[in-house]
Amino acid sequence: MNGLKLNFLNENEWKRHIAEFSDHNYRQFWSYGVESAARIGAKSEFVGIFNQEKLIGLTNVRLKKLPIFPLGIAYVNGGPIHVRDSNDAQAEQDFKLCLQALIAEYTRSRNFVLRIKCSVYTEEGNANRSIIFEDLGFRKINQSDQYRTFVVDIEKDTDEIRSSLNGKWRNQLNRAQKNDLTISTGTSGPWFQKFEDLFIQLKQKKGFDVSLGVDFYERVQEGLSGDDQFFIQIASKDDNVLAAHVGSYVGDTAVYLLGASTAEGNQLKASYLLQWNAIVEAKSRGCKWYDLGGIDPDGNKGVFHFKKGFNGDDVTAAGPYEIGNQVIIGLVKLAEKTYNSLKKSK
Repeated sequence: MNGLKLNFLNENEWKRHIAEFSDHNYRQFWSYGVESAARIGAKSEFVGIFNQEKLIGLTNVRLKKLPIFPLGIAYVNGGPIHVRDSNDAQAEQDFKLCLQALIAEYTRSRNFVLRIKCSVYTEEGNANRSIIFEDLGFRKINQSDQYRTFVVDIEKDTDEIRSSLNGKWRNQLNRAQKNDLTISTGTSGPWFQKFEDLFIQLKQKKGFDVSLGVDFYERVQEGLSGDDQFFIQIASKDDNVLAAHVGSYVGDTAVYLLGASTAEGNQLKASYLLQWNAIVEAKSRGCKWYDLGGIDPDGNKGVFHFKKGFNGDDVTAAGPYEIGNQVIIGLVKLAEKTYNSLKKSK
């Protein structure tokens, strides 16, 4: 393929190379790939993509063999990562080459259906990557699984960021800072336990669930070290935990992963203070953007309104996209439909 080559990397090689890319993100952590695969009975492969012997991209690929038929899906989430600097033209060309290498390996050589949901970039960057997908023959699937979020530019001066917040949101932050709240931070198991205790209370009260719970992120954390570790903030008053926040701060984009608050925490505006502290923390680590962790304007209007107050850019990541032999795609979809029907009937 004109100098394109795909190599399978071990854990040490993966961890050595991943920090070379500014779009490095938590979904491409080694331990995240391992845990994500394990929870669905899949296998994780960690791939380095080379062009003329130069590493141009990395991606974790989760391989899931479907029941009933001897077929499967090769799934990429948050990859391939391929951005080294601000040269967008080169980054997008490398992205195209990465996709070509993945198509050759997984659809042509191994007969998998290849599904990819990218990381989030600028609005223009997302649109350009969508064009590349479609030019290569990918088809957009499952619109409900798109990743839409608000992204805040945090390269600006802190005062400028604060002044750019919605006026009402900024007023709530001012109130929070006058409420004598204590913020503590950590990364170890006990911090996850504090968060989980609060999160369970919130889930019981609101009657919702999440696909990846606190226990999942705690298992991923066991394989992380240094600045790669998820960062937990706890807001309390008089030793009572009021709100908590879990975030990831790697590459050029920090991401809000999980949050929870008590009724008293809501009254004291603790979540406003935690989110502001997350921005300050992200800036201190050299991040350029703060991703608010997804939005659902129709399904979760309250959270959407809260996040909208940051006045960030409303962006949607490219994907999910799918490519493969049409006969195999048809059989895979039939197997998925049958499998899901069997699960519902149990």
